[in-house]
Amino acid sequence: MTEAAQELHTVQSNVSARIHSLEKQLGAPLIPRHARDVALTTAGEQLLPHAERISRLVDDAQQVIR
Repeated sequence: MTEAAQELHTVQSNVSARIHSLEKQLGAPLIPRHARDVALTTAGEQLLPHAERISRLVDDAQQVIR
């Protein structure tokens, strides 16, 4: 979480809060809370390709606007 926060230029608590919010919205845990290392749950693994595609689309849209 700390590395993700650094990459996103925010603090770890913001990343955790956003993930928790997404989990609540989806109705499924994405990351087990008991583990020290970050690993995805089955739902997280299923969501990952969609999230990557969304990220690519946002990057494409930004390039078009520039």
